[in-house]
Amino acid sequence: MYKLIFTDFDKTLVGDDLIISNENLEAIKKAQKKGVQIMLCTGRSFLKLKQFEDIIGISGENAYGVAFNGGIVYKVDDRKIIRDKRIELSLGREIIKKLRGEKASVLIYVKEKLYAERGNDEYINFYENKASLDVTYIDSFDYIE
Repeated sequence: MYKLIFTDFDKTLVGDDLIISNENLEAIKKAQKKGVQIMLCTGRSFLKLKQFEDIIGISGENAYGVAFNGGIVYKVDDRKIIRDKRIELSLGREIIKKLRGEKASVLIYVKEKLYAERGNDEYINFYENKASLDVTYIDSFDYIE
């Protein structure tokens, strides 16, 4: 028997409308009734998952989540970070430089805040509108500390 189910968030647990389908919610509730723990895993900040954890009923001493594409593992109840392996700023700057050379749109989280450089508006609009994330626009990532 399973003891833990990890589930991705965007386009797995929820659709573009950010709603958990009845089918997904029923499957989760059925697993929980059998004593299975559910853990949300996402590229998002863990701060944006609270309402979904509440809907699903993820709570308790042994409830954890994974955020920032695996960079953080946190306790659901008190939001305490128990593992933090985010990219160092110097490496992040190197990656951003290479991505700029590829004309890629870049979003970065710094201390749980999401940033985008002005000029990437079309791509970034997805994150603001469809994914319901608050994006702070800045002139350049070069000034992020």
